[in-house]
Amino acid sequence: MVNGDLAAAAEKLGLWYVPDPGSRASCTIGGNLATNAGGACCARYGVTADHVARIKAVLPDGRIIHTGAATSKNVAGLNLTQLLVGSEGTLAVIVEATMRLRPKPVQSATVVSVFSSVVDAVAAVVAIRAVAEPSVVEMMDNATIVAVDAMTRMGIDDTAGALLLIRCDGPAAEIEAERCEQGCRGVGAREVYVTTDPAEGDALMEARRVALPALQRYGSTLLDDLAVPVMRLPEMIDAIAWIAERYHLLIGTFGHAADGNLHPTIVFDATDPDATARAYSAFDDMMNRCLALGGSITGEHGVGELKRRYLEPMVGAVELDVMRQIKHAFDPKGILNPGRAI
Repeated sequence: MVNGDLAAAAEKLGLWYVPDPGSRASCTIGGNLATNAGGACCARYGVTADHVARIKAVLPDGRIIHTGAATSKNVAGLNLTQLLVGSEGTLAVIVEATMRLRPKPVQSATVVSVFSSVVDAVAAVVAIRAVAEPSVVEMMDNATIVAVDAMTRMGIDDTAGALLLIRCDGPAAEIEAERCEQGCRGVGAREVYVTTDPAEGDALMEARRVALPALQRYGSTLLDDLAVPVMRLPEMIDAIAWIAERYHLLIGTFGHAADGNLHPTIVFDATDPDATARAYSAFDDMMNRCLALGGSITGEHGVGELKRRYLEPMVGAVELDVMRQIKHAFDPKGILNPGRAI
């Protein structure tokens, strides 16, 4: 089932399926479970693993397991549900899942804030987190803003250093939005706009959802997915800018600012061997800098094949060995998704 289809079906019942990856119109629940996908709303509501109650999966030897329970609390044995979620198809094949739904928020408010620099935007994120709990805090840098405005003609200030798109929901949505506005203005936001119109809010949020397609108009893209502690965001973004200059590449950065999850997107000419080599060297430098800042090599997209070589530097040899022992216990013949993740 496609993520967006589940969300639409839930909405008809006045309910809400929360995890909302940028690709929700095409990504599947099975894929979301395999990678433990997040989305814009994960700042407040968590990722896919926080919204799954039960799983039915087929083991490599053909046996079927049913994990979890349709209860709010369950500590019976090891939590195999959480182990399978995010395992990237390396342990078992998930064939069925019971997902948790929430009541649809009755109120929402959206805040758009323009900043002269990414440093100011991150300062606003820190200020906001101290006084409010928005469900969405999305950030775009200047390169992404320019690409999005060129594609959508939304009239975004393309001289801005960064843009924050914030959404608050629930009974206190307007109060929380006011606090977010104050937090942004308190660190020197150039402009802040607030709306309580859900349709207008959705239209404003579309700027973030089209960030990747907007950058893809300029060439092939190598999309990264890294996470750093929120206070280290300015250092990571400065490093990305330096890497872009070093390798003479366009890198547009956007992502989920409230939890430090960034998607720096390298744009290059895939038909040019030199440009391709520079793109992958830039990717390598970003990964190394992320690790140096105490970050994670992947916040929500998974390790796959591309990031396997960064896994041991992040988790260490002992933890990686434990992961491989777990893999062997489930799949002693190594037939499930070989060469991926671990």
